[in-house]
Amino acid sequence: LLQISGTPVYLPLIANGSSSEWTQFAHDPMRTSFTEQVVPTPWRLKWIWNGPNTQGKVPATKFGLPRQSQPVTGGGRVYIAAGTRGVFGLNNVNGAVIWNQTAIGSVNSTPAYDPRSDALLVVSANGRLYRLNATNGQILNQFNSGASSSLPLPPALWEDTVYFSMGSKVFALDRVTLALRWEYNAGSAVETPPAYSPGTQTVAV
Repeated sequence: LLQISGTPVYLPLIANGSSSEWTQFAHDPMRTSFTEQVVPTPWRLKWIWNGPNTQGKVPATKFGLPRQSQPVTGGGRVYIAAGTRGVFGLNNVNGAVIWNQTAIGSVNSTPAYDPRSDALLVVSANGRLYRLNATNGQILNQFNSGASSSLPLPPALWEDTVYFSMGSKVFALDRVTLALRWEYNAGSAVETPPAYSPGTQTVAV
């Protein structure tokens, strides 16, 4: 993970209650992969985590990360899915590891940061969606889907609802209590993460 420094640009809050930070997979629940935020040049390297050492060589401590996983940010931290190593919370200023939660199984999916409760929503390969304290990584609560999958299936967070897919089902949960609001059985394996369209109030998988 590389972080490039420059003059910060502060933008107003957007509709889902988060800032212009990259708080979930593809930036937002619509999966637009777009932000208006710009880092002005000249770019300068700020820090490296799990990358080359000061000699540009690959250190023995470096490890692979799940495919298609993305770092997300929020609350002054960077969050990274790390497969069998769980999920990491890093200091956004210097890249130092603040916490590493390893008791939730393999995490192959990009987590989603909830700025309103300073919590991290993490889908594990064991089929559970965990809500973690984003400050220290402690488990706050969890929801068991009753299925499992090693696919990268990140959750989508919109307003008070978090959506995620596991097995043959799509789930909608309360973003804080993780109480089930509804579930949909597709009748076959759902192999893509959900995307939410606020304009049509539709979940696509």
